[in-house]
Amino acid sequence: MRGILGYQPVVVLDLILLSQLVVLPWLFFAIWQAKKGNYKLHSRLMAALTLVIFVAVVAFEWQVQSMGGLSEIARQIGREQAVEHLGFRLLFFFHLLLAGLLTPFWLYIFYRAVSEFSWRCPSPSPHGHLHRLLGKIAIVGALLISVTGILLYWLAFVK
Repeated sequence: MRGILGYQPVVVLDLILLSQLVVLPWLFFAIWQAKKGNYKLHSRLMAALTLVIFVAVVAFEWQVQSMGGLSEIARQIGREQAVEHLGFRLLFFFHLLLAGLLTPFWLYIFYRAVSEFSWRCPSPSPHGHLHRLLGKIAIVGALLISVTGILLYWLAFVK
């Protein structure tokens, strides 16, 4: 069992790792569009990004669970000691905690954006200040999830 990057994980784990090369620039491009005043493109990019992330996470979870979980995948490829290490377990817990907190937070931001801003022709509104603040918090969370995910991949399958 080899992933597309040449290491031991299944393909979906490699795809999630590679998606960071697309998702993070996409996120920052969408933010840049809002800063430029191109709110319509910003809203479309963020809606699409939310959908892409949702589909990727569901596919990832389905694949990992159908294979018996991360510990079972690691056992099958002889890397069980890597995922049983306390440092890995703590980082994994932190990663899951962040993801568990950020998911409803991201959906709340999306819901507020859809309900407070016009979808056809979004423009600045009194809610913009709160939207920017919540967005900045979500960006920090997304970056932390990406960094911890990359570290987990490296610890489990590369190191």
